[in-house]
Amino acid sequence: MTYSKVFGFALILSLLAASAKILFIDYFNPQSWFVRGGFWFFLFLITVTLLRRLGVINYLEVVLISIIWFIAVLLFDGLITSQRLGIGVFTNLHIWIGNLVILLSIILFHQKRHVKIRHEHAKHGKH
Repeated sequence: MTYSKVFGFALILSLLAASAKILFIDYFNPQSWFVRGGFWFFLFLITVTLLRRLGVINYLEVVLISIIWFIAVLLFDGLITSQRLGIGVFTNLHIWIGNLVILLSIILFHQKRHVKIRHEHAKHGKH
């Protein structure tokens, strides 16, 4: 994991999340459970895909990535999404649930370092 990857992926995640939020609110029916679930699933997919590209990371790095990516998403919401949809986007519960999905995806689905070490020890016959 390098800082350029972390910040580059934060930029990609923020742009894709802002685009998804604009599509979700402007073009789709946000009252439909199917659309909400698709929106949250899309955010989950983007986050996990980018997170897996970082490789094996420990819990301290997960906390750092969570903070950086969450701040980046909020900044892009303020810069891009609120310009298109208005400041009321920050009062939309479904948008905040989407941000929570991003955070939980990072915490729950990263490639854990201790699991990787355990698998390496199992390959070499150590317990």
